[in-house]
Amino acid sequence: MQGGASKYPDANIGLVPGLSGVMVVDSDDATEDEQIGALFGPTPLRVLTSRGRHRYYRRVSERLPGDLRKFGFACDLKTGNSIVIVPPSLHESGKRYRFDDCDWTALGAVPPPQMEGLRALTETHTSEGENPAQREMRDGSRKQWLNDLLCRHAMSCDTLDELLDVAMSANQSLANSGVEPLDDATVLKRTQVVWEETQARKLEQWVGREGRATLLGSELDRLCRLNPRIGPDAFALLAWLRIQHSARTSRGETFNITPKAMARDQVIYGWERRRYMRARDLLLLAGLIEKVAKFRNTRFGPVGSQYRLTNRRGGGRL
Repeated sequence: MQGGASKYPDANIGLVPGLSGVMVVDSDDATEDEQIGALFGPTPLRVLTSRGRHRYYRRVSERLPGDLRKFGFACDLKTGNSIVIVPPSLHESGKRYRFDDCDWTALGAVPPPQMEGLRALTETHTSEGENPAQREMRDGSRKQWLNDLLCRHAMSCDTLDELLDVAMSANQSLANSGVEPLDDATVLKRTQVVWEETQARKLEQWVGREGRATLLGSELDRLCRLNPRIGPDAFALLAWLRIQHSARTSRGETFNITPKAMARDQVIYGWERRRYMRARDLLLLAGLIEKVAKFRNTRFGPVGSQYRLTNRRGGGRL
């Protein structure tokens, strides 16, 4: 990294929101800035761009539209593997990206966005001349609509045939709404992919579906034998971590465990910071999670310790 920075000192810097656990609301019209701020809520991390602002929020599990342009706002929602240009990069217009009365230390304190306004906007907006069935499709895509539907139903189906039946029935219902159905080959291929990802535990938690985690009685026994008082708390934290991060661990990615932020956001209702710390440390001792990188300070601010889940025998990735 240092060699690349020395070799290309004028290169811009990009951030991948999904790897940082954030989403970025990218507003391209300064006249809409006040409305966007009211829609998503305040955040301590803001960046001034050549046309508007980047607002940073903690990532949410809900599926979001890629942008709000069909709802009347020149605004993109950057999540997952999107690229966000960060300060002090230089825009082609000649203006630099710069922090709006903040710096990278605010990254660990960003809140989740206020979703109520966005839900109301997407549910009540009616595009002129748009088919009602198409309004249910994220970005107007039939394939994306089918993928979302399959991911919502996959965990409740026992076989591939059951999931395929759901897909075929939903696809045929499009014709009744005046939308051309997908061809059978496309439906079959997408259903097979989602089913395989479900079996491999690669799917994240989806809105409208209860999060699930696989736990063993022997794990609870191990934790309680190590510490009878803290064992049940560690078991509860393990369940939460597996719901949130099993797919990320399977992809070779890591995650933060930040007791202060988790207590502030009431990730587990009623827990205070030290309770998260004690549960985390017991999971480390039991070998059910492992630390793969220590806390460090970088030129862009502090980067928290990184963890991953291990297999149920204690050691190695899930």
